[in-house]
Amino acid sequence: MPESHNQHLQTLNYGQVGKLVELLETCVEIHGYGNLPTLQIPLKELLRKVRNNLRKDNVNVRNIRLNGGTASYILNQHHYYKNNSQYQHHHQQQQLRPAIKPHYNDIDLVFNVDMSDDSQAQVILTTVLRTLLEYLPDSIVRNGFQYYMLKKAYLIKLVKVFNGANRWSLISFRNYYGRNVEFKFVDTIERQFQFSVDSFQILLDSILSLYDYKLTLIDSQYMSSNFYPTVIAECLYGDFDLATEHLHKKIIATKKPEEIRGGGLLKYCSLLLQGYKPESELQMGAMARYMCSRFFIDFTRLEQQEERLVSYLDCHFHNDYPIKYKYLLILKSVIKRNTVCLMDLERRQTLRLINKLIYHYNPRKHEVCLIAQQQQQCHPSLMPFRYPTHLTSHPLLSQSSYPHQYYQQQQHYP
Repeated sequence: MPESHNQHLQTLNYGQVGKLVELLETCVEIHGYGNLPTLQIPLKELLRKVRNNLRKDNVNVRNIRLNGGTASYILNQHHYYKNNSQYQHHHQQQQLRPAIKPHYNDIDLVFNVDMSDDSQAQVILTTVLRTLLEYLPDSIVRNGFQYYMLKKAYLIKLVKVFNGANRWSLISFRNYYGRNVEFKFVDTIERQFQFSVDSFQILLDSILSLYDYKLTLIDSQYMSSNFYPTVIAECLYGDFDLATEHLHKKIIATKKPEEIRGGGLLKYCSLLLQGYKPESELQMGAMARYMCSRFFIDFTRLEQQEERLVSYLDCHFHNDYPIKYKYLLILKSVIKRNTVCLMDLERRQTLRLINKLIYHYNPRKHEVCLIAQQQQQCHPSLMPFRYPTHLTSHPLLSQSSYPHQYYQQQQHYP
């Protein structure tokens, strides 16, 4: 990657710009609730329309950035740009792999804007909804479709934070496949990253300005290995080269996890699930204790913990039960080893909650239930139900904390 005079800034190379163009020219799906249609909009078009409409409504948009896991995907050297034949041929000569399936969930965009007072957040929300209205069929618009209906139909999350050094709002669009588009409108914010590998932001203004001239950049004369847009990336972690090394080597590193809401605990377990390793086992052990402490400070009640955990699972893993199951096993292990701030009763209640979710998402539970039904149909007198021999070796079913009564009470679980 070309060097920059600033340690936290770097310029994207041709392959990275190619992946960025690929992303921007892809249609994102915003699913409607009920009978409302799914909106398929090229990401570049949605960004430009929202930006232009905000400016018409006197909201000063300083810049637009790609944030988090999607920015990390663009910068990751293991994911190559596959649409441009010249670039693909160059890497085939070096026997490198072509692009693989994108390793990101949500598409996070940051709009740096001026939000001088609380009312600006409502102006921004109304502007975004009005932009969506432009993509609805005329028949729906003519029937007097209202903004509050749009909000219910196409948005799954709305957040507004106005306190101290934090002035920002978040709008998340509905996507049933777990790839939500999220717009964060930021005036000031204390911290925008959790770990070094998700601390990258890519400034999109230079490339969006080309789209203002109706240009398409994929496989066109406007972009080649010798001529392509200049795009700047910023590392909020501080040291761009170090954070990039962490990304390529799959290393977990952070700063002051006690300052992160929730301590970064859930993201930490997600990185472990993806095969990332702590930078230092000793150092990360201390940080994991900070993460657990901050998580239980922010989510003190059991109901809050369950709501936060289920929301995280649904947003990041959608309906992939095996992945949710593996994630929960990792989370349970981390909490069990590193929680020192809870009373023994509180700790056991939290672990019991996680055990309940582990049982619910157990990929073999459905197989067990099916066999139980078959046994009862063939031999109604066979009670209690016995687990099949080939399943008793499963670590979840072999633990003493999962007696036979646990199976009988399954109807009480969500």
